[in-house]
Amino acid sequence: MSRHSHYLIRHGPGFRFQMAVPADLRGLLNRKMWRQYLGTVAETEARVAALTLALRYKQEIARLRTALQANGAAANGTTPRDIGGHATLANGIVGPGIDCRLLSPPATLPTLELPQPLASATSAAATAPEASKSDGIDSVTALVGVWQRVAQPRAARTVQQMRRRVELFVKAADARRPRDVTREHIMRFRDAVENMSLSHRTATQYLESIHRLFAVALSEGLVDHNPAAGVRVRKVAGKFADRQRRRPFEPHHVRAIFAAMADEPEAFQWIVRICAYHGMRSGEVTQLRVEDVTTLFGVPVLRVHDRFGSIKNRFSERDIPLHPACAAFARYAASVPGPWLFDPEKWRSDRFQR
Repeated sequence: MSRHSHYLIRHGPGFRFQMAVPADLRGLLNRKMWRQYLGTVAETEARVAALTLALRYKQEIARLRTALQANGAAANGTTPRDIGGHATLANGIVGPGIDCRLLSPPATLPTLELPQPLASATSAAATAPEASKSDGIDSVTALVGVWQRVAQPRAARTVQQMRRRVELFVKAADARRPRDVTREHIMRFRDAVENMSLSHRTATQYLESIHRLFAVALSEGLVDHNPAAGVRVRKVAGKFADRQRRRPFEPHHVRAIFAAMADEPEAFQWIVRICAYHGMRSGEVTQLRVEDVTTLFGVPVLRVHDRFGSIKNRFSERDIPLHPACAAFARYAASVPGPWLFDPEKWRSDRFQR
């Protein structure tokens, strides 16, 4: 990239502008870095946009410092927020979209014209009032769309997971508008998650999702602070044996599950039985091939490996003796024309991967 590449970094399929906030202004602006997503554009266009944003931020840094010196903030003990007329100026810098009504091109540098489509987007941000940042974002659930646009998660499941957790947060904490969410709402959600009999790790992931959501909202200027900052899931004291954790199936539960499979295809029934009797993951079962049902030292076994698929880690590669209750599986495997015991397109799906 160009000599200005320290303002420009790759972000997913596109580019993102970033610029460090000067150390003497971080307390006033309550941030260490300015960031703005530039979109999926050509690198040349992204360079021009990043340089333009950097010049504008530098102009505002100079104006803000001049205003602070003129008002004698350090001398008379007033805080930067107390300086009349300049709180609005500071607020204009806080968000990643600059309030360009306060900007003018520097006298010693030419005005840089942004190429399309960046020019239209930047000009719209320049003429829009400050309140326009939150236009259409009148609910916490609407922040999911903002998070998706900024974070650009690759998997659709990640978006669905975030949406489910945010909906749970809204319901448990009675949270409505993003700017009205307080630390008490987050703590209320934390308490609700802790009462869901989840593991400490899973409960932490629920809370971290809300933290990421409001971190993006803060970065985009939609809220003034992240109410989830510093809120943690509490560790449970006491003995592990005394905790109410997820219990294994009882024998009558297993019999009920097997009975419910009577109308399912034979392949479906074998997948469930192999998982149940051998402690195998569904992904391991559905990627078995005909030659993986073999005999070692006179004992029928199932060979689990990653030659034609994938396993969780190197310790997952193993040979599992075939359970007597599944002895007929060897005959089933011999009847399959192969090479796969189960059709990958049909059975390696969400039905068995969740």
